[in-house]
Amino acid sequence: MIRHVIISHHGVNDCVTPDGSVKYDLRKEKQQMIDDIRSEVHSSFPETELRELFRLSTEELSRTVREISELTSGKQIGAKSFYWGMLLRLLLSLLIDTDRTVSACFAKNVEPEPIDPPTETFWYGLIKKLETHLSEKAIDTPIAQMRQEIPQQIRINYQRVLMIIQLLSGR
Repeated sequence: MIRHVIISHHGVNDCVTPDGSVKYDLRKEKQQMIDDIRSEVHSSFPETELRELFRLSTEELSRTVREISELTSGKQIGAKSFYWGMLLRLLLSLLIDTDRTVSACFAKNVEPEPIDPPTETFWYGLIKKLETHLSEKAIDTPIAQMRQEIPQQIRINYQRVLMIIQLLSGR
């Protein structure tokens, strides 16, 4: 999944060609200057820092994968596909946003400004708006009933979300 996100962030790529070839293998063959890339990256980020960020990211993704697996255990394949698709889209969105922000800052010759993670007040304000919006909706279908649970789930999980944002922002 991570490999697909990295490869696709400049344009969505299918993982398999129509004739059945694995596109990642084709792309991997093109990476001939890996030592030059590695040396350029390590000139900006010490290897120990990168390894620690990788470890933390892997742990977070592993927890998310376990939670999706537990959440969708015994459910129809559509539910599983939805959660895996959402995770893939989230990862791709995060990488694209970061890549574009850094590229824009480079083009303007400015340093990217760190973004402060949203505060508890911010989250509760959004939750209140969502609750108000949902209170105006009918609760006549199973999906509508599930939507009503979203604000409570956000209240329970917002601390975790803040930790993820801090991890992603390198703080």
